[in-house]
Amino acid sequence: MRALAIGIGLLTAGVFVAVMFTDLTGAGNGVVLLVRGLVTVIGLCVVLYAIVVA
Repeated sequence: MRALAIGIGLLTAGVFVAVMFTDLTGAGNGVVLLVRGLVTVIGLCVVLYAIVVA
């Protein structure tokens, strides 16, 4: 369960960093939302994989 909590925390931090970096580069709102969605989906897939394997 600790690994799952760490994974969810890293997912949240990863989305925040990805959106901030994309926003700082001057990308439009659509690109920011796309990056946010992609990072969220990848992170949730990793968390679900960790649940299935454990």
